[in-house]
Amino acid sequence: MEETENPIDVRPFDSFEEALKIASILNDCNVTWAFVGGIAVAVHGYIRATEDVDVVILLTDLKKIDSALKKEGYIINEEPIKFNDGFELFRRVLIRGSFYFVLDLLISPEQDGIFEGCLFSKFQNKDVRVISKSKLLQMKRSAGRPKDILDIDALTKG
Repeated sequence: MEETENPIDVRPFDSFEEALKIASILNDCNVTWAFVGGIAVAVHGYIRATEDVDVVILLTDLKKIDSALKKEGYIINEEPIKFNDGFELFRRVLIRGSFYFVLDLLISPEQDGIFEGCLFSKFQNKDVRVISKSKLLQMKRSAGRPKDILDIDALTKG
């Protein structure tokens, strides 16, 4: 049997690399933000696979962020997904060939309060912000999905 070259561009998704790009975009926008979700879970000690990058922002900064994301080629979905706990999720998608990347922008019902105790650090010359462990656990408990329960268990052991 003869080997043939696969003509489809299937590059692996690198959520860490994309997260750093998102950090740069948000820092350039001069807005208040922090990583939540799988990136934050990893920073707080439990490394697991993640399918997207989740960031909490202020609603007042959404238009500014969307303007910057559009310049980078993101598709902007205007309608939020509303959750019972008061969070709103604005999904943004970047398509590169046959590869796509999902960025979820979350608005907290707490507004500014969600950012209390945020961790600030530099990584690969990028300013990075991560939600505090207590706020992350609060979000995970509120969402209550199976992966959130696993994250809570992993983050509260030891």
